[in-house]
Amino acid sequence: MSWFEDNRLLLLLLPISFVSIGLLRRLLTNRSLPPGPPGLPLIGNVLSLDPAEPWKTYAKWGAKYGDIFYYRIFSQEVVVINSEEIAKDLLERRSSNYSDRPFFPVRIPFGWANHFGWMPYGSEWRLARRFFLQSFHAEAALSFRPMQLRKTHTLLQNLLATPESYFDHLAIFAGSIIMAANYDYDMKSTDDPMFPIIERGLVGLQYLTPETTLILDAFPFLLRLPGWFPGTDLKRKAALSSEYASRMIETPLSYALEKINAGTAAPCLTSDLMNRKKSDGVTPEADYDLAVKQASWSAF
Repeated sequence: MSWFEDNRLLLLLLPISFVSIGLLRRLLTNRSLPPGPPGLPLIGNVLSLDPAEPWKTYAKWGAKYGDIFYYRIFSQEVVVINSEEIAKDLLERRSSNYSDRPFFPVRIPFGWANHFGWMPYGSEWRLARRFFLQSFHAEAALSFRPMQLRKTHTLLQNLLATPESYFDHLAIFAGSIIMAANYDYDMKSTDDPMFPIIERGLVGLQYLTPETTLILDAFPFLLRLPGWFPGTDLKRKAALSSEYASRMIETPLSYALEKINAGTAAPCLTSDLMNRKKSDGVTPEADYDLAVKQASWSAF
């Protein structure tokens, strides 16, 4: 007799037990949830949602269930806000109640753990956000206006010269502004060695959609399956994303730190923060350096 034959009753009862526990937990918590599409036991609405184009499903559900609706992927519960007005009311005017972020460990193997926009509320998030706002709040951002004007002139000249390459011109325009503001790095064209580093570094965002993150968080073993196993392309993508993200973080930061140490750095987020480091006197050095890295990288 095999183990499976000896434990047939247990195997039959396990799914019933899981469903019963889920229903019992729902009843005991006695929460009032927004309306939403009915889900299946255990897996919820995972079969109804296309992770590649979730907005289409959200639009359909929003038309049926209203501007706030609820769905579930496995054990992860999701509330979708389908109205700009409601989003501003809840996430801006009442941000202290609703603007926390869940921590998904699956972002670590993709190399995106240090993006402070995805961090849960806490001391680490507050420090990185404070550093970010010191350079990019409305008044401080005025100091970047001459640089932005120069970059705008270059964009217009490039569009006049080669209008068919408008996508590259716009990519360089956006990238060069943030590279200058973050690291005092002047990126002039797609031939710049820093351009492919930044472009590849953003690859992870294509994989880490909220819907894919929920699925991988429910089944983290998918990233530990051997490479030959069918359907394990996410494991390969995670390795590439982690490598590219690391280069995007470290390469421009090293460039900026070299200029700072040589005394040739112009004002930018990194140089301003590192120059304030000695006068900080409160934040431990390792925490300070990590927050600088998080603030500068998250600006992308």
